[in-house]
Amino acid sequence: MNSIKLKIPFFNRRSFETKEAVKVHRLVKEVRLKGGRRLRILDEVSFKVPVGSKVAIIGPSGCGKTALLKVISTIYIPDYGEVKVFDLDIVKDAGKIRRKISFVSPSLDFHKKLTLDETLKFFAKVQGSDTEPAYSFLEFIKMNGLRERPLEGFSEGQKAAVRLAIGLMKRPKLLLLDEPTANLDVARKEMVIEYLQRKVEGATIMMVDHDPKVVSRLCDQVILMKAGGKVIRSCEAKSLLKGFPFKYQFNIKVYSKAQFSRESLEKLGYPFQLAGNVVRFLLSSKEEVKDLTEKLMGKRGLLSFEVSYVNMEDVYYWINQQLEEGVGAEAVANVGIVQTARRGGKA
Repeated sequence: MNSIKLKIPFFNRRSFETKEAVKVHRLVKEVRLKGGRRLRILDEVSFKVPVGSKVAIIGPSGCGKTALLKVISTIYIPDYGEVKVFDLDIVKDAGKIRRKISFVSPSLDFHKKLTLDETLKFFAKVQGSDTEPAYSFLEFIKMNGLRERPLEGFSEGQKAAVRLAIGLMKRPKLLLLDEPTANLDVARKEMVIEYLQRKVEGATIMMVDHDPKVVSRLCDQVILMKAGGKVIRSCEAKSLLKGFPFKYQFNIKVYSKAQFSRESLEKLGYPFQLAGNVVRFLLSSKEEVKDLTEKLMGKRGLLSFEVSYVNMEDVYYWINQQLEEGVGAEAVANVGIVQTARRGGKA
């Protein structure tokens, strides 16, 4: 069985000799649960982000990606460790940091009756910023014609674009983006990517996004996190995603797991993950989608199936699986990713 080994380097250490946009050292963040028990959501996190870098944070749901952005944005205060933004301490210098950064979050809500124009002017006044960058962005993505419309009629994708427009008002040196392209249609997502590539020059970007295409086109580095709020490693985004061979998720919902044993699923010939009564296959082409569909047709106990594009969680789980099947400590130390052969020896 042939295998392809892909080495992915860590952040270039020389870049750390220059001024960092973000420096995190042994960060710990805990939250208090009912009954007084404390849950650690970020555990001994350390990394550095050079000025001007475009960094994606990836990992499974609940691993602390958004919590990490909230700490860097000064919303959360660390329990232990040190976090600096442009050499400013996030606890002692929170006010100065907030003037240099923007945090774009899907949790930001709007007054439904206000128009887009009124909303932007409101946030500009609150932030002490200018509306011009927001209007420039909205014009670029062809939303300027909506300025007089109330936001209650906006789609979720349009609201996501408004949140990003608000974040751009301050002309931030550091832009923290939490799922900025979620719910955007394909055409508008392309416009947002192009705008961030061409118009936000010099700014450092840290983002959480579930679309591998967005990450590969916008980001030069990736920070990998795992469950428990730990950072595994940092690596080059393009090299990482270039080695990822899949394009589609093929999700099937089964009536009972007993009717689809692991052995029977393995015989179908494609990588899969199990989550309750849902089986997710990872496929590389439309031909594989067609092949798997034909294999599943007529099988008893199959409730439904759905095909969609892969996301960054799929990338994360695939990386972990390859490392587990690799050569142990050496593979981890070198951030080696092994693409094992599939379907009769074809890599």
